[in-house]
Amino acid sequence: MKDYIHGSTDLREVARLEKQARFCAPWFLPSFDAAPGMRVLDLGTGIGAMADQLAQRFSGISLTALDHSAAQLAVAQARHPVAAYVRGDAAKLPFRDATFDRVHASWLLEHVPDPASVVREVRRVLKPGGMVCFLEVDNATFTSEPRLAAVDEIMAQ
Repeated sequence: MKDYIHGSTDLREVARLEKQARFCAPWFLPSFDAAPGMRVLDLGTGIGAMADQLAQRFSGISLTALDHSAAQLAVAQARHPVAAYVRGDAAKLPFRDATFDRVHASWLLEHVPDPASVVREVRRVLKPGGMVCFLEVDNATFTSEPRLAAVDEIMAQ
């Protein structure tokens, strides 16, 4: 896995990631569809900002959140105690086959050396009929039409 490039756990970066999650969740999560009782994996959870958004929007889910960084997971547990946080490798998931009803990953694949291995592992741990949501963005080319001041503000940070 490539080194984490977004500032690790300094307070300014944590605040930025939390703001980004709050901003993006209303756009991305309405189509996620996780019902109470479903087992959901937040893959590459980092500081747990999107795990928190998942927990807020889908009450009653059983949420597991995985990341490779112990420092990130410590922040996630302290700031967002909404999930069972697990340290692990997204390309070698420590879960049995067909464990999760839903898998969510935001801005993960750009940081791994072999994205296909992660996708294969997600398929393995996803239950038949399950759903996965990978969110990725190329910040250098990200725009919105019509232009939205809130989007421009976030991207300028």
